[in-house]
Amino acid sequence: MQRAVFDVPAMYADHHVLAVREALLQTDGVADVTASSMEQRVWVEFDPAKTSPEALAAVLERAGYPVGKVPELLVPTPAEEDGSAWYRFEPRVTQTNMADLEMSGDFRKY
Repeated sequence: MQRAVFDVPAMYADHHVLAVREALLQTDGVADVTASSMEQRVWVEFDPAKTSPEALAAVLERAGYPVGKVPELLVPTPAEEDGSAWYRFEPRVTQTNMADLEMSGDFRKY
């Protein structure tokens, strides 16, 4: 068995980890997959007689998780005033209940 490590910047949440693991574990020759959304890294144990790091990278690419490629952020289009409630701003004013503050203890006083 050999081990390959891939940096996968598009894998940043738990559902991405599940998708990456599922795609790789369905690949012939893959014995084990460890993936971390925190580190954005995937470790794969595989049989070199059945697959290769290049083939595994291609599997990740097809699954939507290209190796080493940082996903592009979408730039939102500017909002246009159309008179709807979505584009109106109403100020929100809140006031701290002093009884809550007194009961909260010193750790809340910053």
